[in-house]
Amino acid sequence: MPTNLQPYIKKIVNYLIKKKVWEHGYVKYSTLKRMIIYITKLERQYIIRKLFITLVDDGVFIKRKNLCRSYNYKFKNPNEIKSITKQITITFT
Repeated sequence: MPTNLQPYIKKIVNYLIKKKVWEHGYVKYSTLKRMIIYITKLERQYIIRKLFITLVDDGVFIKRKNLCRSYNYKFKNPNEIKSITKQITITFT
């Protein structure tokens, strides 16, 4: 069982960027699980799930609840411009 998951995480993120997975939109965990298994060649479900949860916690995936009380996930576009919104109140006297 691998103890250091960082090389796997980098490998997964690089693959997802290369394949432009953000264009797929929101997908189920099972789809992403199959991708992770293909990329890492790992078979243990515990490690696969741990890798996925780490990626979600790191903000690599956007999580959205659907109607069936489960979640769909979207890979964030790394090239997307981050917009910062600030609210400014101006009072004239």
